[in-house]
Amino acid sequence: MHFKLCEYEVGGDEDDNPVYSCILSEACVGKKIAPLKRQAKQTYQILSTLVTDKGIEHIPKAGMKTQKTVQLNDFKDQFFKAGISDTDKTDSISKAFNRQIQQLKKKGYIAEWDGYVWITDKPDK
Repeated sequence: MHFKLCEYEVGGDEDDNPVYSCILSEACVGKKIAPLKRQAKQTYQILSTLVTDKGIEHIPKAGMKTQKTVQLNDFKDQFFKAGISDTDKTDSISKAFNRQIQQLKKKGYIAEWDGYVWITDKPDK
């Protein structure tokens, strides 16, 4: 097994400056992420643009470092507006969005927690 050190904020000092520590996190060595195709690639591009334009600095879950995140509902709205799905039916578009989210998470491109989504560290495509 391979590990990496990950920084996280544990509190503040007497001047209210952040105090950091680190934890071990399993590192994926040599794991290649499958390239994205069609709708998954378009969905990822929508998220990338949204994170760049409107992302907020947020700690998604305890023990994690700050990530530039967007709210899942904002991401879903942008997906709907982009017209990536081949249908106009709201239910079908919602299902298509959920499929793309699951595919991006499974391939390691994005992470989601508590209504927030962010882009994960990944090798160059």
